[in-house]
Amino acid sequence: MVRLTALAVLLSVTGLKAQTDNAAIRARVKEHFEQYQGDFDLKTLKVERTDINRNGRRLDIHLNQNFGYQLFRHELIDSIYANLRKSLPEDIRKYYIQIYTGKSTIESLIPNWSRKTISQKNLWNETWYDGRPWVCNESRIYTPKKGLTNIHMAVTPSHGLYYDNEDSLWEWQRPPLYCTREDLLTQSFAYPYLIPMLENAGAVVYTARERDWQTNGVIVKCKNSGYREDGVWSEYAAGGFSDDSIRILPDSLQVHTRTTQAGDGPGIPMSTAFWIPDIPEDGDYGVYVTYQTDSSSIDDARYIVFHTGGSTTFRVNQQMGGGTWVYLGTFHFKKGESPQGMVSLDNSSDMHGTVNADAVRFGGGTSTEVSHGLELTAPRYNMGARYYTRFAGAPDSVFSKYQGDDEYREDIWTRPYMANWLSGGSIFNKANPGLGVPLELYFALHTDAGYTYGDTLYGSLGICTTDFNDGLLGEGHSRSISRDLTDMVQAGLLRDLPPAIGRDWIYRGIWDKNYCETREPQILSMLLELLSHQNFRDVCLALNPNFRFTASRSIYKSLLRYVCFMHDRSYVVQPLPVDHFCIRANGSTLSLSWKAVADTLEPTATPGGYIVYTAIDDNGFDGGTFTRTSSYQFTVERDHMYRFKVTAVNEGGESMPSETLAAYISSQSRNTALIVNGFQRLSGPETIQTDSTQGFDILSDPGVQYMISPILGGAQQIFTLDSIDSEEEVSLGIGDETLNGALLAGNTFDYPVIHGQSIAQAGWSFVSCSREAVQDGMINLSDYRFVDLILGLQKRSAQDTICNKDYSTFPPSMQKAIIDYLQKGGKLLCSGSYVGADMISDLKDESFVSEVLHIHWDGPLPSRTGNQIKGMRSKAVIRRNADKYGYGVTKPDVISPVGFASTLFTYSESRLPAGVGYKDRTRATLTLGFPFESIESPKERDRIMRSAITYLTEK
Repeated sequence: MVRLTALAVLLSVTGLKAQTDNAAIRARVKEHFEQYQGDFDLKTLKVERTDINRNGRRLDIHLNQNFGYQLFRHELIDSIYANLRKSLPEDIRKYYIQIYTGKSTIESLIPNWSRKTISQKNLWNETWYDGRPWVCNESRIYTPKKGLTNIHMAVTPSHGLYYDNEDSLWEWQRPPLYCTREDLLTQSFAYPYLIPMLENAGAVVYTARERDWQTNGVIVKCKNSGYREDGVWSEYAAGGFSDDSIRILPDSLQVHTRTTQAGDGPGIPMSTAFWIPDIPEDGDYGVYVTYQTDSSSIDDARYIVFHTGGSTTFRVNQQMGGGTWVYLGTFHFKKGESPQGMVSLDNSSDMHGTVNADAVRFGGGTSTEVSHGLELTAPRYNMGARYYTRFAGAPDSVFSKYQGDDEYREDIWTRPYMANWLSGGSIFNKANPGLGVPLELYFALHTDAGYTYGDTLYGSLGICTTDFNDGLLGEGHSRSISRDLTDMVQAGLLRDLPPAIGRDWIYRGIWDKNYCETREPQILSMLLELLSHQNFRDVCLALNPNFRFTASRSIYKSLLRYVCFMHDRSYVVQPLPVDHFCIRANGSTLSLSWKAVADTLEPTATPGGYIVYTAIDDNGFDGGTFTRTSSYQFTVERDHMYRFKVTAVNEGGESMPSETLAAYISSQSRNTALIVNGFQRLSGPETIQTDSTQGFDILSDPGVQYMISPILGGAQQIFTLDSIDSEEEVSLGIGDETLNGALLAGNTFDYPVIHGQSIAQAGWSFVSCSREAVQDGMINLSDYRFVDLILGLQKRSAQDTICNKDYSTFPPSMQKAIIDYLQKGGKLLCSGSYVGADMISDLKDESFVSEVLHIHWDGPLPSRTGNQIKGMRSKAVIRRNADKYGYGVTKPDVISPVGFASTLFTYSESRLPAGVGYKDRTRATLTLGFPFESIESPKERDRIMRSAITYLTEK
């Protein structure tokens, strides 16, 4: 009995010692992870529990979810365990150790695409769509074989206008910060960059907000004015577009469409429907169609869009997507009714069935919404998804979860619900009813709130949800594949952005949390908070079009890689846009040439050919001509303006387009001018940064956006750094709402057309080229009697470091080319807003403008409103404020003559010099301190160009 008692005491002491050791081990583990340094801030990283199994020689460490924010790779995990073992007691280091974050082992968070052994069950395998795509452009002259052909996805930028039930007013979802707001910012990534890149790779992309920035809109409904039929058509009552409701009504017997038998067999007469809109204004319009789907619908309904560039044929799979707007493409139309401005649908088909005709929409248009008795009319692209999806035929269950009592939350739910409704019944969402569109991916693009102190970035955050619906998607795959997608997008940004911005990109992790836009989609999904719209340094990047292009290309590449990985197929990245574009003329033959641009990050992004697009006079571009080489010859008809743009193509898709050049061969003149497009600048607004202030001054310089953009919301009002922590209304960055997403033109890269029209009116032929072609010696200026150098808003700025751009007006290579040209008797017209202002920081530059152009920069025009110039027996108005028709000249140069030069133009109100001419026995220059293309009246442009040519070329 005594021995048993002693044994019990011994066991008790041993147990106490083990418990003490266990406490020490837990303390070591806690201390180790408190000191853990990842690649970014893990916020409140905690050890939730440490389980020690001495008998099984096992240590299980449970960390909170924050540890899972990291991009896990085998190398990282090996280092995590190795460093942990070093901090443990020696006898514990040999234990089997397992680390958990949340409910997952850290090994399970290595993305499938990065694992040594790929998990086959987490690939799509037999889950893939091999039918006809929802929309196919049959006129496209290339098909990306290693891109995203026949892949369908939803990409939706965040927020937009909504009705605030609490305050009983219409308002934006996010505040006006740093001259923009998230509601405008994210669509400025998605619509001009990300979505076109995906579509150029072959994808069919749906977005739950209006993508077309055309504020004009025309809807032609079957049986209404503008609708015509040939052949045999009959009534079909099952819903459709309602003129009364101004929306597509689902399942309404009160709304009729038209239907006819389809097929090529005997007994089926040809039947065609035509929609002929009365276009309100010349311009580019997105074209959308809607139809009804039933059991007899065909999968290859033929729509033809007739536009000023010709005609483009589409095949639309009417077996899916019935009852919503289906985007075909964007085309140029002229004002009024025209055979070059309509859409047709016929019953030619490879299968027997029915084809349905409902309505066709031209342009995004404006939206008039009424909620709780309060009306709002706004460009449709500014509205939240709740309102667009209602217009686009979604049932109440998609956009009205709370019966209109909380439209803010409804807008959030609408975005994933729309994707579910569209994809329901497809192979990627079999468990849910819907329109059968095989959307396999939902990508939500947001920017975040949050700020840092000093000159630091806030960076990107990826969000997914894996713990929902038993961890499964609508077709049965594990939701973990959404985390793998999120990982790939974040890793892509970390790889692609630093070389472009000249500094490390900040990665804020992967959150696997309960967010509506990642929880509710029944398909593969993620949400990207790309950057912070509240952090100054982030917004400096976001307002710069070069950054938006680079970030969007990175996202496109990651989506491409992940989709191709899931389908177990190889991929090719589409090329970058070409440069060094130039046109030469020999009689009636034009020779076009250009250079491919290498992508140092993507070895596959090499062009395999090029597409040359042609437009004649004021018509739109045609469908393009393919060439394998970087040159192209074209025979023109004299006395017509020809415009050209070029894209590079490969098996991965088509690049974004080049600048637009133009040429004109006159039948009356032997003189040929050269237009040099020296205006290539893209930039965010002018920055203000001192020890106590920070922000943007869009009144001084709003920057230069790509093409046309609604990105600006208004002028910043609060600049003091001390207000960064203040209430929203008076916090740093807050601005007014004078612009509210109005469309403003930036650099449209087609100014040789405007200049060329006036040169042609003066009786001259002309060709054109890019500035690189001159600077790198591809074009010899001395081959041309008269050269027109376009400088627009070209100038150097601190933002040139973004994507390593040089936007100098006269870089050394251009100076040399001009000096050589003038020494040989050249005649030069040069116009731009910063011809003098950009040349004062260097003595050599000052010498160039003084001794070669014979001008002196006196400063910017003091008045911000004076817009009249006069000279050479002409008067004209220049555009000082941007609108959708042209960029604004906020700071035209005041330039005075040097030496024997003379003032030829003045600013009317101030009488300050605006244009300077110089002539000697051989050479002649005319320099304008305002861009020639900013003259608003075409007649005045023609008159001034004629006078300029006469002055320069006649003795």
